[in-house]
Amino acid sequence: MKQLSGLDAAFVHQDSRRTPMHITAVLIYDIGTAKERSIQKKDLSVLLASRLDQFPLFRRRLHRVPLDVDTPYWVDVPNPDFNEHLSELSLEREGDWHGFQLCFRSCTTGAWICPGRCGNCA
Repeated sequence: MKQLSGLDAAFVHQDSRRTPMHITAVLIYDIGTAKERSIQKKDLSVLLASRLDQFPLFRRRLHRVPLDVDTPYWVDVPNPDFNEHLSELSLEREGDWHGFQLCFRSCTTGAWICPGRCGNCA
């Protein structure tokens, strides 16, 4: 168990629906026409699980102290299941960048796989 730094705790305490404090990255992997090079959810799950031990932060959960009377703590999770944070998203039609943006608004945690070509979405 490790207590958060003052700066990290400030992000946690200031986070709300009106002021989201999370940071997100979107990575677009264009396989072109080579369908055999596509990333499948099960393959990504195996890859991530094999590398989890290299990143201690992904084996922790945030624990807030009741009534927020102290700075939150990171608590180690002995056997994390990354599959809880790995999801798949399908667009209604190929190249639907607007649909991707709408769906992504609700995807604030974890890793998401969005199969299909994005067209000119970059």
